[in-house]
Amino acid sequence: MSKKKTLIAVLILIFIGLFFLWSNNNKVSKEITSPLQPVSYPTSQPEEGPLKTYEDSAGFSFKYPESLTVSTVPAKDENVYSWLKISSPEREEKILIKAEDTELNSLDDWFAQEGKAAGGGPSREVVLADILAKQIQYPKEKKLITVAIDEGILYLIEGPLDEGAFWNRAQNTIVLSFNFLNNQQKTEGQTQSAGEEAIYEEEEIVE
Repeated sequence: MSKKKTLIAVLILIFIGLFFLWSNNNKVSKEITSPLQPVSYPTSQPEEGPLKTYEDSAGFSFKYPESLTVSTVPAKDENVYSWLKISSPEREEKILIKAEDTELNSLDDWFAQEGKAAGGGPSREVVLADILAKQIQYPKEKKLITVAIDEGILYLIEGPLDEGAFWNRAQNTIVLSFNFLNNQQKTEGQTQSAGEEAIYEEEEIVE
């Protein structure tokens, strides 16, 4: 084999090796970041089916897939205003929502004290009602957490970080629909007491 052909063969092997290296790195990156759904995920009609609305006595509401169930978690700590569990009879995982007093002043303080220490990974800014919030992936623990702080109250939504994206979509539906009851314009007959569930008929959203 001539030197020219040998050089060409070596260059081809190097190119193939670099290609496989790039492919593997890109695959790992996608496995880590793909479960984080876009904040603009459409809520007009999720794959899980119709939505229901839950109103909590702590002063907030949110929508969630009809296939899931909302129940309260007993909390002995008087600093906890609300602690909810959102579960499915067909799945072992669950989403937890907690509203409690906090001495932390900002999301940066929370992340420095809680999020970073727990191995928080990729994150993005989102909006919870009218509050700036942060959504953080925990790849090792397979968790997706949305956290916000407002007027001394910590709002924490924690759910599975699943490759199938079922729980990711469910959490984003909750985040996008989260609202404080005093911000809602209610008319007579539309108020729903805490613990009751009503089917929410979504309006078509034109993007």
